[in-house]
Formats: sequence, C-alpha cells, structure tokens
Amino acid sequence: MITANVWERAVHVLCGGVSGTGFTLDHDGRHYLVTARHVVKSGLPVKVLVRGKAVPAKLTGLTVPVKEADVAVFRLDRPITPPDLPLTADMDGMIFGQDAYFLGFPFGVTFDLGDEYFPLVKRCTISGTTQKYEGRTILLLDGWNNRGFSGGPVVFQPPMAARAWKQWQVAGIVTRYRTEREPVTEAGRRAAPGAEVRLNTRIIIAEQITRAMEAIDADTPLR
Repeated sequence: MITANVWERAVHVLCGGVSGTGFTLDHDGRHYLVTARHVVKSGLPVKVLVRGKAVPAKLTGLTVPVKEADVAVFRLDRPITPPDLPLTADMDGMIFGQDAYFLGFPFGVTFDLGDEYFPLVKRCTISGTTQKYEGRTILLLDGWNNRGFSGGPVVFQPPMAARAWKQWQVAGIVTRYRTEREPVTEAGRRAAPGAEVRLNTRIIIAEQITRAMEAIDADTPLR
C-alpha cells in the first residue's frame, strides 16, 4: 500500500503547455522540488499543483552537477507539501528484480477525490542499471510508462532483511521509455513505403535519485 508520505509528496507540474509530474524532498531544513528537465526545458514559468490546486511558491533553479541528466531541481521558499510526512531519497536496500511503483499524471489524468486530486500509481520491476546511457548510470525498469509520468518518483520498500522497518524510499525519477520502430502493415504487407509506428517496449528509463541529491547537496543556483 502506498502511504501518505508518497501520495502527498507527488505533485502536478505544468510548464509551457507540458504536463508532467514532480515530487518534494526536504534536506537540511530546506525544501526542494524535483522533476524531469525536459518537462521544464521551455524556460517558461513553472506551475505546481498540490492536490489539484496551484500553490504560490518561489522556485529557484539549481545546477545539476551531471549536466546530461534529465533532472531539474528547484529550491522552494517554503514547504508546499506536509513537512511531517518526510520522504526518504535513498537507493540503499534496493534489490534488482523487486517490485517498485511510480506515480504521476499520465496524459493529465488524475485520481479525483472530491474537489481535490492525486497522482495515479503504476507498478514496475526494478530490472537493472546501465552505465552506457549517454555517459551516465541510469535505472532500467519494466513497466508501462506513459506521457505525463515524466518527473515522477520511483519508490520501493527495502526487504525486511535490509531494514528493520519497511519505509518507502525514492530510488529514481521517471524520464522516458524506450521505443522500437514497427512497420505499418495492411493484409500482411507494408501499408506504405517507410510507414512506421513507435511502440512502447515497456523499458522505462529513470534517472537515479543520486542525480537530484547531488544538486540538493551543492544547492548552487543556476546562472
């Protein structure tokens, strides 16, 4: 069961016509918003909705040390989600092959509760990592990702053997899914020369939460 510290921390992020997801973290008394860089790459004002309602907060963009990472981190001038529901950002205890979950707003779809709304939740498997993705290590997940989950948290619970208690931890940030090209056919033949569609391979690419924590630890504003 996804607990309140995960539900309450995932937020809806809108920027320049792009709908994505983000989540909040606390560190050394400060509050941060994490999302995927491509969600906010337009440079236009970022609108953050918590429980479906826009929150007035000043966002200060931070430098992500691994510049190739599809990660954006903002320092918030105040908490926008309940500070008494902390969410741990740590990959410690994660086991490859275990179940994990990711949260977000696919195609802008929401989980409605009265006049408020929350993110949808999907299950995935932590398949592995690779060091060969544009020069950095990323997480590879097995699951159905959709447009709009970008920037959302990938959460897991360490097995009991790894921790004395089972709390949710953020392991990564959803960024995209790998596609493959498939010829468009009709009656067993190509419908048109070169006609292709892109299929979702179920391989989800997620940035390690380490990328965001490096930015948070440095806390260096963008110039």
